[in-house]
Amino acid sequence: MWSPPRRALRVPEDRVAGIVARIGRLSRGNCLDRSLILYRFLSRVGADPIPVVGFGKEADVVGHTWVTIGDRTLLEDGASLAPYTAFVAFGVGGARTSRV
Repeated sequence: MWSPPRRALRVPEDRVAGIVARIGRLSRGNCLDRSLILYRFLSRVGADPIPVVGFGKEADVVGHTWVTIGDRTLLEDGASLAPYTAFVAFGVGGARTSRV
């Protein structure tokens, strides 16, 4: 889903996140769909997004996916991520990264 940045595109990260949030409502809140779309469009505008896949800390296997830029998590807050532990993250070119 990573896409090389396009020089002609320079859209603020928050604007991209807002557009994806509206699109995400159409996917009925599927966090994986929303995160992959966000990763795609943010990488195109050169924002260096990192999609993170995490699993619940409790005995039941529950997964969640979210996107970060730097130290900031997009479309999520700390409370909604508290039940999860990051498992894997991807950076530039879709390569696995330890930056979470």
